[in-house]
Amino acid sequence: MGVKRFWLAKVGEHGEVPGPEVYWMQWFDKWVRLSFYSLIIDTDDGYVLVGTGLVRDLTLRNKFLREWAGSDRCRFTVGDDERIENVLKRLNLKPDDIAHVVITPVQDYTVGNIDLFKKARIYFSRRVGSRMWLTQDHHHSSIGTFTCPGMLGSICSRRLGIGSSS
Repeated sequence: MGVKRFWLAKVGEHGEVPGPEVYWMQWFDKWVRLSFYSLIIDTDDGYVLVGTGLVRDLTLRNKFLREWAGSDRCRFTVGDDERIENVLKRLNLKPDDIAHVVITPVQDYTVGNIDLFKKARIYFSRRVGSRMWLTQDHHHSSIGTFTCPGMLGSICSRRLGIGSSS
């Protein structure tokens, strides 16, 4: 599968989280701002979307986060321009133009709009809860993850079977 071009699009915010949530067992005295992103890849086998964005109704998620953090510091937000359907529209695409959707990790911030992609093949890791990392030297790479060295185009074809006849 050849990669023609790709885009990285912000699809939401997580406010701030405690340092150890991001930096394994480090930064206990710091909070880190996080954003959520989706990746859109134009390939010879159609458009690939990695992550469909946050759920549309964030009420329950933000209630949990407020109770957990004791404030709205960790609140999830999605701007209208960050909604995946609006991101695609800016690229002159519609959800039906997406041939493949890759979900990793399986979380509400990656599956929130999966229902929009009715024509796409959906791909999950072979191991539930696994994450896709861009390097092999990540601290979680030895515990049930699949790593993704090199270009995402070769990853999609070799690791996930996009473009294969299976």
